[in-house]
Amino acid sequence: MHRRAAILLVIATALAGCGSGDDPVPDDFELSFRHAAGSVPPPFHDEWRLDAGLDGKGSLTYHPDYPSRDPPVFRESFSVPREQVAALYERVRDAGDGGDEGVGGDTNEATVTADGDRTEVAALEEALVADIHDLAPASVWSDIERRRDEYARQRYGRAP
Repeated sequence: MHRRAAILLVIATALAGCGSGDDPVPDDFELSFRHAAGSVPPPFHDEWRLDAGLDGKGSLTYHPDYPSRDPPVFRESFSVPREQVAALYERVRDAGDGGDEGVGGDTNEATVTADGDRTEVAALEEALVADIHDLAPASVWSDIERRRDEYARQRYGRAP
């Protein structure tokens, strides 16, 4: 079994026993997702973290460049419907192996909290990554992209 498949099996097993009754999602379910673009030249590299929980609070922290280049950090807060987070819980719980992340490729990692347990997960399926991305409203992403493009034009003379 691949290492990533084993990690996902561990988290799926841990999450499968969580919750009870009509709402199988643990009250403390939280997700912290981190994405870093692969080894690409500026201005094409970015890194971001999205946090969301059943309390309806979400946040996005975005770095429009390699952190070592000391870029500005963009932060946005937003509301996330409980149903959207609950659906994501079920997807994470039932996740399969996302495949290998190639050398120099994008990295995607998540920290999942459920029933007081924290679990690290890597190599999530692309569809699940897209659903996590969509926790932040389109207006938040549009604002982030506008700010990223402005930064890239000022620093590198062009936007990604």
